[in-house]
Order: sequence, then structure tokens, then C-alpha cells
Amino acid sequence: MVEDPLLLCVDVGNTSVSAAVFRGMELVRRTHRKTSMLKRGTDWISWLSELRDQDPIPSHIVVATVVPDLRPSIFKASEGLFEEAPHFLTHASPLGIQVAYRDPSQVGADRLANAVHAFENLGGPSVVVDFGTANTLDLISREGRYEGGIIMPGIHMSLESLHTHTALLPAVDFEAPAELIGKDTVSSILSGAYYGVAASIDGLLDRLTDCLGERPRVIGTGGLAEMVRRESRWIEIVDQDITLKGLCRVGLRVWYGKKTGWNEGK
Repeated sequence: MVEDPLLLCVDVGNTSVSAAVFRGMELVRRTHRKTSMLKRGTDWISWLSELRDQDPIPSHIVVATVVPDLRPSIFKASEGLFEEAPHFLTHASPLGIQVAYRDPSQVGADRLANAVHAFENLGGPSVVVDFGTANTLDLISREGRYEGGIIMPGIHMSLESLHTHTALLPAVDFEAPAELIGKDTVSSILSGAYYGVAASIDGLLDRLTDCLGERPRVIGTGGLAEMVRRESRWIEIVDQDITLKGLCRVGLRVWYGKKTGWNEGK
């Protein structure tokens, strides 16, 4: 019996980078770092070396990145550290789901990873709501097709835009407001951001349900998912590791596929 590999899964976002080591689908350890701390190739060499040398030691690496400029640095840093070159998740990876986007290459790797794990875990139809720099909703059909999604500004982006494009509205650090109706400018802004995003997510999910003709399972992820879930009629599960788990599923398919002759891109 072939023993499951130890995989290092790295999710590179615009704001932060998450990494986890998996043995099979068992999450062994995880860590996070700000993307701004990993701009240079030497930064990646140092960090990936540190991650590789911790016990247990991963032998393979799979990456999802929505920051294309960092891909060459990640590739070069990984080459000499792992048994094989890194696998960058794309629409051509062995996802286990179909991609119905008009141009599949336009779908973010993180969104594909989310869809992979959501379908494996919940089946379809299912929707992943990811609260990040941008908020995304991604739909996976009953048949296991990534149908597409919806992209909207994230809460922090919206707050920054309010401050930047108005003369009198202040910069605000986000937190859940004490009440719906704000009694001053800051609490009014917080109320609009918090209840506004919950209402918009629920409204979009209502519309998706009308399109589908059936109720999807809904899973939330991202920094504000648990907070928004408290005001949402739809979000039933929050999983902050969904992208890393989806990456792991793809990484395992790549690893086992090479054992049986699967060839990437065919």
C-alpha cells in the first residue's frame, strides 16, 4: 500500500499567504504571513525553507496564487527544496470537477480550490462565499460543474473607498456595530458595511436559488465569514481552511496521477 505523501499547500492571496502541511487529507500544521512580507525571491527561499524543515517534513508543494507576479519567485524558491517542481493549480489541473467559465483560465486558483473541496465535502448544488479583499460567490452544480460566480468589493475595500472618495467621512477600522441604526458617523459607516454585506450576500443567494430552482448548500470562508454568518440566513458552515483543503485534494490527485501515468495538460 502506497503511503500518503506529505504535501505543503500554499494559498497566495492579495493580502495574506496561508500555508499548511497535509498528510493525505489530515491537516498537520498551518501558518500565515502577510503577502507584503514575501515580495522578493529571497523572502520566499527563506520562508519555504523554514516551512520545509519543520517536523514533519513535506516532500511536495502545491500552490494557488492570485498574484501572478510572485509565481516566478515561488517556482525558483521551490525548485531546490522539494522533490519535484511546485504544482500551480489552474483550470488544467486534475480538479475532479468541470469548469464552465467561458475562458477557464480567468478563474482564480483560490476559487477553483474552494469549489473542489466544496463539491467533495457537500456535493452540489453548493455555493462558496469567500470574504477577502474581494467577496466572491462561486456556484458548483449538482453534476459537479463550476458554473461561475459573482465578485464584489470586500468590506475593507468598501470602507477604504468611502474614506478616499469623500471629504468628510473618516477612515474606520471594521468591527461589528452595536446596533443597526448608527448614532454617529463611525457607527453609521460600520452598520452600512456590516449589515449591508450580509443583506447583499443573502439577496444574491436568494437570486441564485431562483435560477437553480433548488436550495444550494452554502459554505463561508475568509476573515469575516464567521461574523457575517451571524446575520446571514444562508451561510450554514464556515471553514477557514477550505482553500488549503481544496489545494490538498488537487495535490493528491497530481501525486497519485503521476504514479499511474496521468500527464498534466492532457
